[in-house]
Amino acid sequence: MFANLPLYAKHYKWFNWVSDLRHRIPQFSRLMEQSLGISAKRSIPKAARTDFLSSRHPLQQQAQDQGREVVLLVDTFSNHFDTDIAESALALLQEGGYHVHIAQPAAGERPLCC
Repeated sequence: MFANLPLYAKHYKWFNWVSDLRHRIPQFSRLMEQSLGISAKRSIPKAARTDFLSSRHPLQQQAQDQGREVVLLVDTFSNHFDTDIAESALALLQEGGYHVHIAQPAAGERPLCC
């Protein structure tokens, strides 16, 4: 189920209500534990409204110094759930004077993972 998270994470935001129910209704948590094996004691992360990679249009502002380049690999969690991590990493690299290339999968290929 979780092995394919990079493929279906983009749709996860439509199921944030499941996370809400799980936190409010103990029986629902136990049902999910029995059916999916997700401990009722664990919280489920909520998806961001907009994933990090979709919010980057053509290419973000780059540092003026074009001599120093770096590739930023945004993992599944930072892309779909906690986009502040990726935003902070990008800002830090740009403030450090780097020209940041954000790794993207080839057209039609699986999302970059993990």
